[in-house]
Amino acid sequence: MKDVVITLPVFDNDAVKKLSVVPGHEKKGIKSFVVTVNAMAFINQADKLDAFRAINPREPRRSSLAWKAMRETLDDSPDQFFYRNKGLLMLADDFVFDNKNQSITITLNNRSFHGIADGGHTYDVLKDYFSDSTDELAKDEVYLKIEFLVGFNTRESVTDIVESRNTALQVRKETLYNMMNVFDDIKVAVDGKPYQNQISYSEYETDDDGRVKKIKVADLVGYLVAYNIDKYPIEGENVPIEAYSSKKKVLETFEKMFDEKNVAKYTRLLPDIVELWDNINLNMPKILGDDFRTIEKRSGDLVVKQRRVLLPYIDDEVDYAIPAGWIYPLFASFRNLLVEDNGILKFSKNPSEFLEENLQDIALPYKKALKEVGYEPQTFAKSRLVWTTLDLKMDQLVRNKR
Repeated sequence: MKDVVITLPVFDNDAVKKLSVVPGHEKKGIKSFVVTVNAMAFINQADKLDAFRAINPREPRRSSLAWKAMRETLDDSPDQFFYRNKGLLMLADDFVFDNKNQSITITLNNRSFHGIADGGHTYDVLKDYFSDSTDELAKDEVYLKIEFLVGFNTRESVTDIVESRNTALQVRKETLYNMMNVFDDIKVAVDGKPYQNQISYSEYETDDDGRVKKIKVADLVGYLVAYNIDKYPIEGENVPIEAYSSKKKVLETFEKMFDEKNVAKYTRLLPDIVELWDNINLNMPKILGDDFRTIEKRSGDLVVKQRRVLLPYIDDEVDYAIPAGWIYPLFASFRNLLVEDNGILKFSKNPSEFLEENLQDIALPYKKALKEVGYEPQTFAKSRLVWTTLDLKMDQLVRNKR
């Protein structure tokens, strides 16, 4: 990426402080500075700064108490903002202080490593304030603390800094992964799909109407890990229970897939995989037959009737909610349809079509296994015997249909 250079005036030389770093680290290119700048001068660079927002793990929420409190301070006591606000943390490729011209120059050149790492709400509220405030004198009274760190240019080091500094609320792992472009192959796979804009890759994401996005990227990652035949070979005894049981392990597995440049191999399958997930939901009354409508009477937490439940991947609705624990072992058994040719992974038959065409044969072992655990989703989804049994039955069915 081409270097983006931002120059800001400082009101005197004491406004810039170079801080000592860990002994020996400056030789590695690590530097630290704290600067006091006029906030309006900083926000006037928003056209450049906005391109370097990706490393900040949270989208600002203007409905939050913190955002509203900052805006109130700016409106009522702009000269006090400097003292009441912790300021920003920025990661940069380079930082130069010109004491003769009383200015600082920062260089940014990698959106994954540089930019506003902490203080996204502060940045957003200042942009909002300067866009509509008519008090020119008050604007000159708003000052801002910015800490600059130079020399952190690896995904691991940047992630650790961002995660540690954003301590008001724990930052979700998937938010950090999104910041580091780990989910880019997923974004490519769903590009142009009707549900593309309903996927939340980080915290507090809303759609154009301000509603929380319904699809969590962690769910998509779980589906992909369930189909990772490199880690869970189709004919092996190791089954992907973690896809259901541990979001932490799922994300760690996906990160390893990303590091090994193995993600695109599986994300190409994603449109078919998510459609299968929704089609299993849609067909559950047929799969369970007469048992389906009586299960709720025996255990009300298993099939929860709602007004309407959206199936986003196939754009359909149902009047029930199926626990994920019921679906995962059956869903993962369709791995048996995967074939690999010259490193390209694909389904030998569209899995949703295979489900429709073989519904009764698929339903028989599934109904038996679910009934044997009393329809308890946790027990069902964490039973290695359930996963291996359904895998074996699906393997037999696929072989018979060839």
